[in-house]
Amino acid sequence: MISVLLILLMLPCFSMAAPDQENSEESKSAETPSKLMAFSYDDGPSEATEALLDGLKERDSHVTFFMTGLLDTQYGKYGIEHFANLADRMIREGHQLGNHSYYHIDMDESTPEEIKLQVVNVEKLLFERMGGEYRDMFRPPHGECTPEIRRALNMPIILWNLDSFDWKYIDADIVYRNIVNNASDGTVVDLHDLSPTSVDGSLRAIDTLKKKGYEFVTVAELMHRRGVTPQNGADYRSFPNKGVNLPALAAPEIKVEKDHENRLVSAVCSTSEQGMTLYYTTDGTYPLLSSPKYEKPIKVTEDTDLIVVGYDEFATRTPMARQTVKRYAVEPPEAESEDGKVTLTCATPGAEIYYTLDGSEPDENAKHYRKPFRPKGRQLRAVGVLKDVPSGGTADYTVAGKGILFTDLDPEAEYFDNVCTVVEKGYMNGREDQTFEPDRTVTRAMLLETLYGMADSPEPEKASSKGAAARYLDVTSGDSYRDAVFWALSEDLSAADSEEAFGSANEITRQELAEILYRYEKNIRQADMETNSADLSEYRDGNTVSAGAEEAVAWAAGNGILPDSGNNKLLKPDALLTRADLAGVLVALDEFEPDPSLLQRIADWFAGLFA
Repeated sequence: MISVLLILLMLPCFSMAAPDQENSEESKSAETPSKLMAFSYDDGPSEATEALLDGLKERDSHVTFFMTGLLDTQYGKYGIEHFANLADRMIREGHQLGNHSYYHIDMDESTPEEIKLQVVNVEKLLFERMGGEYRDMFRPPHGECTPEIRRALNMPIILWNLDSFDWKYIDADIVYRNIVNNASDGTVVDLHDLSPTSVDGSLRAIDTLKKKGYEFVTVAELMHRRGVTPQNGADYRSFPNKGVNLPALAAPEIKVEKDHENRLVSAVCSTSEQGMTLYYTTDGTYPLLSSPKYEKPIKVTEDTDLIVVGYDEFATRTPMARQTVKRYAVEPPEAESEDGKVTLTCATPGAEIYYTLDGSEPDENAKHYRKPFRPKGRQLRAVGVLKDVPSGGTADYTVAGKGILFTDLDPEAEYFDNVCTVVEKGYMNGREDQTFEPDRTVTRAMLLETLYGMADSPEPEKASSKGAAARYLDVTSGDSYRDAVFWALSEDLSAADSEEAFGSANEITRQELAEILYRYEKNIRQADMETNSADLSEYRDGNTVSAGAEEAVAWAAGNGILPDSGNNKLLKPDALLTRADLAGVLVALDEFEPDPSLLQRIADWFAGLFA
């Protein structure tokens, strides 16, 4: 049972919202942009605070903790003196550290000197944790804010406009309802991190309000984004949008510069946020006010874990920027392929390039690159060498087809020969970053674009198809698959999801593959579709095939396009296909003739794929 004393510790002298009020926010649009709230927790840290920090981290939400210094009662021990490690964690995870007096005294019964001492003693603890002094914000115990207290404090006083009543009702459901039912943009919520019910109720409220478009920030960030500069002696309760609504604070930028002449690497840091001073560390620890202040480019002589954070005078912090900055080393070579010939280049001036084609580690004893060459091997590895300069690593490529290079293919994989074939014939291509993405699932647009290319990219016969496709929001003039969609519509190979969306990004299932290939063979290649259809009732999941797709699936199953998965009498019509799978299908289709022997070849390939 929560004690009367604990309730008195948490008790505010006024409240701005009664419990269980009617929900005034429910009717507001969940899509209202940039709705901000600041949750604030008083009296801790306590044993309940760690679970709260865990929940906030999971939700990527930041709050303000108005903390005591030392608060010992027969019911529990609270305050920074007992839980300094949690205060350190608050800093690392982006929360604001606020001042709530050392002993949680009744300030209206205290002298100005006693009030100042209470604040200064907590400031010492906060400054120690933060690594330096800053203008902290204060919340008086119980929300007491008389003119005498203001004069004694001479610092920004943060109150609230939404009372969770967690000090009165030790009930997570009531805490949750009081927050959600009275939430509004710019609200500051008063809570206490002493009880699991407060933790549970407030985290549930965050979950609900996030779905309504709220973002959860510290009081300091809320003031910053609403254009409010804290003034000493003034008290603040909420920060609604009055015309100033700045975006979230941006992390600093880290730019690596290389001086090849002197063989040096420097990290140049900058911030777009006004009033922020940058601090950094090079050992992986979180930057504090005691960390080095960024004033000029940081020279890097060894591999460095660089972390940079911006602080303003109130210790409002930007998100951290983190980057591993490598010491000066020879850059891994880059390879380009054109007309089957490979060209190697190295960005490090003066470096010589050596390479292997058998997967072995290249060094100065390997082949010395001098001019473009036709690779005879499946694995190209290259390294740059420069006297007295360490290597920055090797460049690794897989050679597919006639000198076409990829960085993400396994030459020992079963799919490799099929990928080589379809890439060489131009049926499928890689990305600009030289990846093929063999495990990426195939989309409707990807499949249609591929079949369109295999059909020699004909002009759609029906003029109406262009008009039909043009109305789809996911088929635009800049899309590479636009003509393929026109063609597919004109040839009745595929249907749209709705009047507004074609479904270009839909992942292809085995069932849809069967339907599209069935129409492709029938409408484009004029094949006889009456042979070898399977009896779907013989399959354990035959009844899961969608109405209208039975004929295509039966044809595909009977002719090996959808082989029995693992010889278990399973069609798996909803299973997805990868790009590696599609490469195998295209190799079979490229040789396809509507006779049983070639259909069997397709069946044999698929049987091996899904075995």
